[in-house]
Amino acid sequence: RTSSRSTPQARETRFTHAGGERDGRYPRSDRSATMGADDEATQLADAAKLPWDDRFKHSFWKARVAAYECVVKEAKLSQEIASSACLKAFGECAKNAAGDANANALDFGLDALNAFLAVADEDYARTHSAGILVNVVAKGMGGRPKTVDRATETCMLLLELECGDAVVDALLKGSAHKVPKLALACVEALRISVKEFGTPAVVPPKPILKGIAPLFDSKDAKVRGAAKDLTVELTRWLGHDAVRRDLIEKMRGTMQAEVRAAAEAIEIGRAVRQRLTRVEQANPPPDTAGVDAMDVDGGDGAVVVATDAAPRLPDAYELADPESILDKLEKQPKDKETPKFWDAVNSAKWKGRLDAVTRLKELADAPRLASGDYGDVARALKKIVTKDANIACVGEACAAAGALAKGLRKEWTREAKVLLPGMLDKLKDKNSSVVQKNQDALLEFSKHCFSLVDVADDILAALAHKMPKVPQQTLLWIATAAREMKTNTTATHAQRALLPGVLKCIDAANPDVRAAAIDAIAGLALAGGGYKSVARAVDK
Repeated sequence: RTSSRSTPQARETRFTHAGGERDGRYPRSDRSATMGADDEATQLADAAKLPWDDRFKHSFWKARVAAYECVVKEAKLSQEIASSACLKAFGECAKNAAGDANANALDFGLDALNAFLAVADEDYARTHSAGILVNVVAKGMGGRPKTVDRATETCMLLLELECGDAVVDALLKGSAHKVPKLALACVEALRISVKEFGTPAVVPPKPILKGIAPLFDSKDAKVRGAAKDLTVELTRWLGHDAVRRDLIEKMRGTMQAEVRAAAEAIEIGRAVRQRLTRVEQANPPPDTAGVDAMDVDGGDGAVVVATDAAPRLPDAYELADPESILDKLEKQPKDKETPKFWDAVNSAKWKGRLDAVTRLKELADAPRLASGDYGDVARALKKIVTKDANIACVGEACAAAGALAKGLRKEWTREAKVLLPGMLDKLKDKNSSVVQKNQDALLEFSKHCFSLVDVADDILAALAHKMPKVPQQTLLWIATAAREMKTNTTATHAQRALLPGVLKCIDAANPDVRAAAIDAIAGLALAGGGYKSVARAVDK
């Protein structure tokens, strides 16, 4: 059966009765669009009358965009947040803007957030940074390329406000995300953070050193490449020692070679910060004295901190966690044919002793070692240094002692003093390799374990040794160690304790001893501030 409802005439009649006469000027679709535009304008006008809090949380994304645009304008006009009701309200809603569900609105929200942070202070940042960063990472870092750029700049502004810990923590969490795009953006943001602000000055390096090693095994090649680039940037700022144990040694062989090649092409320890924190902008640090704290380089907007002095590399010891090695010396090596350390170090065969001290040196070659009772280790090394006839064993024992001094610092002081007399006497060895390893170990002792004054009696005894090579090499150690002294007070005490013995060597029959004595006097003089500090003793 055919119903009248299905005929074209019936449908036309229903339309006319429901909506009035058809307007011939517009097709129905155009008229609907016009009505939609009018409705949108009405919504925006109504939203503009609402309190700021409601505008930032409005259900219509274009209304939120309009509110975000007002934040940008207000931030340019206001010097502080308290003077603007718009900015005050946005401060409480900032984390929502950083995680806006609409992709278009998110870009405007991040622009508003960045403009707002430009006038915010450190107190606000410390209170709200964690909440903001959760959304910046989750939404911004996983967005479109321009969105990622905006999110990265948000992180930079929070670094300006000294929220380094919060920024690094959030980006490290993002770097472990299962979505490669988001993980890549977070790793790249970490690299930019280190490059722009430097480490450890603003960006805390320790969490990064401990947190990015798993990325070397990422399934995504771009993430692995970004982790490698971040490692190279960290090497530029921290040096090889700081990154070797935590990062480089955990890479595959190919990546290790690539990182080492890249590191050889950069100037380690001479990295220059490109941005300052807000406090530093107001009070430039000493290394920027005489230049503008914020100097735009080349018109490209990059901020460069000018300085002639190369920054010193941070101490890898301060960045590392202590590693315990005493328990490893007690264990059976993986190779069952290799004897335990204590059996090997007391072996009658020189090869066994050599393997033992080499293994000890390798275990001790860590930035920081856990404290413990190293007395037996020191006594075993002393026995080899003073009594072993094999020069290879002696050299490795000296190297192991130096590695322990570097990793234990003051914890090795007592043991270093036990080893010192025998090591000074062993400077007479004819083998240049043994002497060099001995000198290197002695320098680690004087850097980290004791001052020259603390062992003045042992040094003076070595200067009076009947074999010329012992006083000569001891004087060279004094000269080098003096240049490492950090204060004039330490240098003054060293001059009083050591100059009488050093001056006696000026009249030695051996010309090498006389030349070394002059070097030692010069080193002590420089440490004390100049020749005047030793002039009275020398003139006598």
